[in-house]
Amino acid sequence: MKVLTLNTWLIPWAKDVRKRRKKILEHIKKNKYDVVFLQEVWLNKDLKYFLRNLKEYNSISVGGFIVNKTGLLTLFKGKKVGRIRTYHFPFTKNYSFMQKIAKKGFIHTKIKKNGIVIDAVNTHLVDYSQSWAKKANTNNIGALKFFVRKYPNVLMCGDFNYKLPDMEKMKLLKSVSKEKTFRKENKYVEENINEKLDYVFYRNLKVKSSNIVKKELSDHYGIETEFE
Repeated sequence: MKVLTLNTWLIPWAKDVRKRRKKILEHIKKNKYDVVFLQEVWLNKDLKYFLRNLKEYNSISVGGFIVNKTGLLTLFKGKKVGRIRTYHFPFTKNYSFMQKIAKKGFIHTKIKKNGIVIDAVNTHLVDYSQSWAKKANTNNIGALKFFVRKYPNVLMCGDFNYKLPDMEKMKLLKSVSKEKTFRKENKYVEENINEKLDYVFYRNLKVKSSNIVKKELSDHYGIETEFE
């Protein structure tokens, strides 16, 4: 089972949106992933672009009139089992108007792959650069930990906006790759920074290989993982 997680950075004012969107699509098609977790697919027109061009996949998203609330899109090959769940993280007094519209959170579904039912969770947490974000994200990660506690086979991916040393203290689940995904070498990263913000967590799955996708598809590098 081949998996990709990527924060696409498809916000309307980001650089090279249409060019990068095309490259993301081409990358997904070329690598023939079984499950794809995308974050920051904010506009419905971008959501529809992926759905229109990736009809070989089943898909999960929240959608909306103009904005794809949560910004999340999960694509997968295999059978969907049971209902889809959407959870929006609670607002804090620090949330901006745009953050309230975006309604960050996570989407969950059960996927049946090779005879095994896997609980798949796609998530995007609050921008870590804001002074109040760490406390909010600590609470949000706690909510994720509580949510997946009862599921035997878990695949949880996304942009957690939480630095690695702090994440390790949370003792969430097993994870792949400690390599940094938000790096100044990426031309779309304007800050002088190197951090791991994106994660692939799993339970009762066996990792065959994992690597960072060092292509400038976004301001984040993606993580590609193959499970046996």
